[in-house]
Amino acid sequence: MSNLNSQLNSENESKEYKKTLAQELEGMCYEEMGDFFDTHSMTDYWDETEPVEMEMEVVKPIKVRHFKYEQEMEKILAEEIEASKPYIQQLNSKIELVKKI
Repeated sequence: MSNLNSQLNSENESKEYKKTLAQELEGMCYEEMGDFFDTHSMTDYWDETEPVEMEMEVVKPIKVRHFKYEQEMEKILAEEIEASKPYIQQLNSKIELVKKI
């Protein structure tokens, strides 16, 4: 029984000395907060949260060009594909001949 009491007392003491989320994050920049949540769970602080109402508008995403010269690259690739068509036709003809054998 004394072991159970000491365990309960230990748990109560650790709860009393637990920092709040605000105390944990005080003085941290966003990057440090991110690092904090890499090693901590929000479920440990769930009782400190409040419901929030918010509205969102879903917008069609804008196509982002990832390469400075993407349009140029597309043009070059299209030319390469066009130039390779006779070769592909030759290969297809040879494949058809082989199938007949």
